[in-house]
Amino acid sequence: MNYTIGKYCIIEDDTLIGENVIIGDYVKVMNGSIIGDDVIIGDYSRITGPCKILKGANIRARTTIAPGFVIGKNTFIGGSVTTTRSNKIKPDSSQPIKHSLIGNNCKIGSNVTIVSGADICDDVEIGAGAVVIKPITEPGLYVGNPARKIR
Repeated sequence: MNYTIGKYCIIEDDTLIGENVIIGDYVKVMNGSIIGDDVIIGDYSRITGPCKILKGANIRARTTIAPGFVIGKNTFIGGSVTTTRSNKIKPDSSQPIKHSLIGNNCKIGSNVTIVSGADICDDVEIGAGAVVIKPITEPGLYVGNPARKIR
């Protein structure tokens, strides 16, 4: 395999890593995640699997991907983005993991929050600091809390 893993990372045994992957320093990848070819994961990020990150995705520093998320091909996720396992303030950890999708060719700005179940279709841009609480079903630019389409 041809990949680079930074210092002080934790990659659990059941993780699959593709070719030409770059994983930054202090990253934790957990519980059966699949990382596709040509993926970049920034420093201090946490992939709390099982998650699937498809070819060419670029996840910047200090981002947390919750269990069950699928990150589409060539999607950019800015720094300090948080995805959640639940849309409740106090989630019930005994509930089954919902699978959530961030589509292909999306651009997610820094400090965005995306709740579980709020699927995002292909070719969506989400402005910095937005909070996505419901599915986004058409391409465009979304901003605010809650995120709404502006163009």
